[in-house]
Amino acid sequence: MKKIIYLDQNKWIELSQCFYGKSDKHRDVLGVIIEKTNSGEWIFPISIIHHIETEIREQDVQRQKLAKFMGVISKNWTIKPNLIDRNNELECNFNNKCYNPIKQDYLNVIGQNLDDVKITLNNRVLDTNIMENLKQSSLDYNVFEEFIEIQHNTGDREEQFADNEFHKETLEYFRKESEKNSDKSIEDQFIYFYMDCFKGEYSQILRKILPENQNKIAYKMYKQKLPKSFYVKMKLIFESVIKNKERKIDKNDFKDIMFLSMAIPYCDVVITERFWTGLITENGLDKMYDTVISKNIDKLIQL
Repeated sequence: MKKIIYLDQNKWIELSQCFYGKSDKHRDVLGVIIEKTNSGEWIFPISIIHHIETEIREQDVQRQKLAKFMGVISKNWTIKPNLIDRNNELECNFNNKCYNPIKQDYLNVIGQNLDDVKITLNNRVLDTNIMENLKQSSLDYNVFEEFIEIQHNTGDREEQFADNEFHKETLEYFRKESEKNSDKSIEDQFIYFYMDCFKGEYSQILRKILPENQNKIAYKMYKQKLPKSFYVKMKLIFESVIKNKERKIDKNDFKDIMFLSMAIPYCDVVITERFWTGLITENGLDKMYDTVISKNIDKLIQL
């Protein structure tokens, strides 16, 4: 039976160091990972967060080695970003249809596919050789390694750092705005937060609906905990930022929440940091989606 396993970026780095002989940590589990991925039993999808975190590494050799390793293990399996496909997820979840954001197509990570006539990255059209390699092989050609170098050489790293600050400010805004409902119960605070964010994020779908009916739909989605990735995202933001007002917001919190919101409902196993592991299990998100959550990558041996 196949297992879809999502690794936090730091876990990829630790495994890479072991792979290249820089560390003996995780040697046993690395051997199992290589065996299981080669047989197709385990799938390790790459997300847009992985892409960004790898691309912005300045040290050339470290970046190139990490990208090569991640590409070898992931074999071009990717998980589509929620923001790109949120309307489709909403429709599928609402109608009890199967929604699967995970594909063995690297372009899935940027919301495109091989049927596109022109595929661009940072406004650069990929050359013919890359396109042919993409079309001919989904296994042998390390697309992740190729894309990371294209992005590193043409991308704007300052923009990525600015994005981190913007997202941190967004979380700080949520915390400040939540003070308006501080007199309400914790449950009611979450309901108001969920509904407000739902109406904002899905405004394109809701714009033709009367405001009073928008509230009814938003509340119905809250009760049904849909869409799945949106519910997880709202729960993690609420618990880590709004409810936990004393905790300092980290610049990487938003990125962590974005990948966890897709990984928890759509992967079988998620290996992440201690803080998020505790928050996820305390709020029962692991049981809700029947997902194994751990901070310990060696736990994979027990699967």
